[in-house]
Amino acid sequence: NYDRSYYTGYLGIVNGASHHYFVNLRCMQLVDTKAIIYVGGGVTAKSDALLEYQETRAKMQTMHRLL
Repeated sequence: NYDRSYYTGYLGIVNGASHHYFVNLRCMQLVDTKAIIYVGGGVTAKSDALLEYQETRAKMQTMHRLL
C-alpha cells in the first residue's frame, strides 16, 4: 500500500510504426538529499526464490554504486 510512482510501470519510445516498451524494474528517486532505490524481479511459477532474491540484490547494488 504505497505509491509506486514510476516503479513497475512501463515506458517506451514510439516513433511512427516502431514501438519499443520496457518494464521498469529498477529506478531511483532523488528527494532533497535522499535517494530512494526501487528494485524488483519477475517471479513466475518456474522461478527459484533464492536466485530471484540474489538477482534483486545484484540490481540494488548496481543502483547503489551509481551513488
